[in-house]
Amino acid sequence: GEGCDTSTPPTPVNTGVALTTTKTVAPNPMTVGVAATYTITVTNNGTGPTTADAVSVDNVDASLTINSVGAGCSATGQTVTCTTPAGLAVGASATYTINVTPTAANSTGIVNTVNTSGGGDPACTTAGGEGCDATTPPVPVNSGVDLTTSKTVSPNPMTVGVAATYTITVTNNGTGPTNADVVSVDNVDASLTINSVGAGCAQSGQTVTCTTPAGLAAGASATYTINVTPTAANSTGIVNTVNTSGGGDPDCTTATGEGCDTSTPPTPVNTGVALTTTKTVAPNPMTVGVAATYTITVTNNGTGPTTADAVSVDNVDASLTINSVGAGCSATGQTVTCTTPAGLAVGASATYTINVT
Repeated sequence: GEGCDTSTPPTPVNTGVALTTTKTVAPNPMTVGVAATYTITVTNNGTGPTTADAVSVDNVDASLTINSVGAGCSATGQTVTCTTPAGLAVGASATYTINVTPTAANSTGIVNTVNTSGGGDPACTTAGGEGCDATTPPVPVNSGVDLTTSKTVSPNPMTVGVAATYTITVTNNGTGPTNADVVSVDNVDASLTINSVGAGCAQSGQTVTCTTPAGLAAGASATYTINVTPTAANSTGIVNTVNTSGGGDPDCTTATGEGCDTSTPPTPVNTGVALTTTKTVAPNPMTVGVAATYTITVTNNGTGPTTADAVSVDNVDASLTINSVGAGCSATGQTVTCTTPAGLAVGASATYTINVT
């Protein structure tokens, strides 16, 4: 206490704590219906250990369902609080996890901020925007929609004049519901008369458009029908393609040949022709020297007109003299050939005569 002595003014000793927080998410981008994990890391970059608990508060976006939080954290509603106990050594880190599942697509991305306070770092308070806090870059959330389309026809093969039904099925094989309408466009072959289309579809000429409203759940399907009648035979088969677009599936556009589209294998169309032939003679019984007439009748009992000439050959008995043959027939020796031209309508008949003695 003498004049030769001196004292310094009070010299504060700071804690030396310097906290930083980082936050990441995996996978990135996220997908609707697929779990993802946020990882929060609190690091002491200072020169002394933390002298108090560090509290990290994360207000999780409302579109994310919180499945679970890791050790050191607790959840109340959408707010997760993770506590790093005092004593976090210099250079040490504490890591926390939040497991979530997105419920809605977000193309612009979810921005998530963690506020870290305490720990003995005077720069870390509950105010936002400090160096102790962390904000993720925008993390997009994909829709999780994965559409496929199938198409079948029954009966298969088809038959001219007989109604058949195409069935189109749109299925969401993804992890999230569709977030927009799904549009399936079917250009029906010109040889098929469209009789009717089922609920959810509309017809314009040979084009049928079926719309699946937004909200088709993951694993769900929507089914549509097109009833048609073939008008022409086709032995190689009709190939029919459906183009499906929209629904929130980025792979489904109006371009053709994508995974959302479908084509039926070639479906043959039978002619539907079913011919029968009858033959009568009058008078019956016949008498030597008295003329008699054979009548041949060819009938189409099918569902479609004949597509080629029908040829009826009659080898007349040698004991009968052929006097004449009717229209459509010709005779060579005892052989009579009658030709029914293509186009014999359903239910129609062609009749031919052979006059003999």
